[in-house]
Amino acid sequence: MFSSISNKYLKFMVYKGQVDLVIPYILLLIAVIFRGTFSLMNCIEKICNYRHTYGEVAKEMCLIYRRIKFLGENTVTAIRSSLRSISLKELLNDLITARNFHTSIHEYVIERFKNYVQTFERKSYEKIYTLEIIYEMFLTITVFVPLTTEVLLYSGLIPTLSQFFHIVMLLTFLVLLFLIIYARYFLSVCFNNEVFSLKAAKKFAKYSIVVPILAVSLFTTTVLAASFFVDFAISLITIIIIVISIFVIYMEYVSRFWNRFEKEFAEFLSCTGDYLERNLSFTDAVLLCLNVRSKSFVKVMKIICLKNIGLSIVKRFHVLLNNLGSKSVCMLIPIILESLLSLSRVSDVLTHCCYLLSIQINAKKRKLSMMIPYVTATYICFFLYLYVTKLLSSLNSGMTVALLSNIEIYVIILSILVGLFMGVAGEDSLILGLKHSLILLVSSLVCFHYM
Repeated sequence: MFSSISNKYLKFMVYKGQVDLVIPYILLLIAVIFRGTFSLMNCIEKICNYRHTYGEVAKEMCLIYRRIKFLGENTVTAIRSSLRSISLKELLNDLITARNFHTSIHEYVIERFKNYVQTFERKSYEKIYTLEIIYEMFLTITVFVPLTTEVLLYSGLIPTLSQFFHIVMLLTFLVLLFLIIYARYFLSVCFNNEVFSLKAAKKFAKYSIVVPILAVSLFTTTVLAASFFVDFAISLITIIIIVISIFVIYMEYVSRFWNRFEKEFAEFLSCTGDYLERNLSFTDAVLLCLNVRSKSFVKVMKIICLKNIGLSIVKRFHVLLNNLGSKSVCMLIPIILESLLSLSRVSDVLTHCCYLLSIQINAKKRKLSMMIPYVTATYICFFLYLYVTKLLSSLNSGMTVALLSNIEIYVIILSILVGLFMGVAGEDSLILGLKHSLILLVSSLVCFHYM
């Protein structure tokens, strides 16, 4: 029963966090749609059409749409029975109220959008400060607790302390898992979803020659490792580490590529908006701005344009939506498309999109820069912990071989969990945390077997 309740609570909090990140994009999309139409039903239908982009929010909009159209419910009842997010309910109810009082929906939603973005920025600061406090707890739990129990264990103060050590380490792992889940799903400031990251890695293969280079490197190093080590177990461990290393290098390269793409896309939006203010057509503005963009953006756009020469700019944006590995940019594409199809001033829409994307980019940069000292401190503390553990094990006072091997296993598990938390804290991604886990894992194996 407890596990069922906790699982439902976790799912709801994950859903709430996703909705809070998506709502600014939904607000901007609603503002664009209401510029061309005054039908709330039409607005809900258009958001429903982008369910693969806006996730849970669009799915719930589809549910509202079906309740109104096929079950005959009124709009207020459908919203109350379909939406789980309080913020989303308040937003749609306020839209209905504003429409009934003949208020300018477009201006109201734009003002709401600006207030929500400011709230998002303030909450991102609060999340980072909370994460700093959690990181201090994490360092204490990671190093101080296991090290203290090991010192007591090696000193032989209590004969049955070995059982106590196992219990302490297991509790430490459980607390670390809780901190990883909490930091990943409750203190996230961006859209680094692990499933989407893997899809982004797959899409990245279209734009780079890194994949074949890494494949050749993987094959070569695997053959060398298999021939160099005679022992099968050592060869297998080495090959696994090599495979994980190449995967980590690739994912790190992918992450940097799409982060650079986001920054260049924000510059592209700003440039296009400036040219539109000078009364150029959207097509001419896009082509002019493409000529001054940097590597990542130009590489993606040129490949898409060359493969779809006969398509219009609008249709090319549709193709772009299916070939991007950046969730933030993916959620901006429908807004741009709707602005081209409606009566909106496209330059104003691009300005708001650039502002929203810049806020997201700055939040990620701010979090990463503020976590760098903590990540560095974690490496120093963990290496000191490895040194003291190795020093105490070399004394071998009252220790059995089985207990020594258990300590090594615990240290290896600890290195993996510590690395995952470092990735979640700094970059909001478990996959990007694998590089820290790999460094700590290799350091632990070298410390126990080759020093």
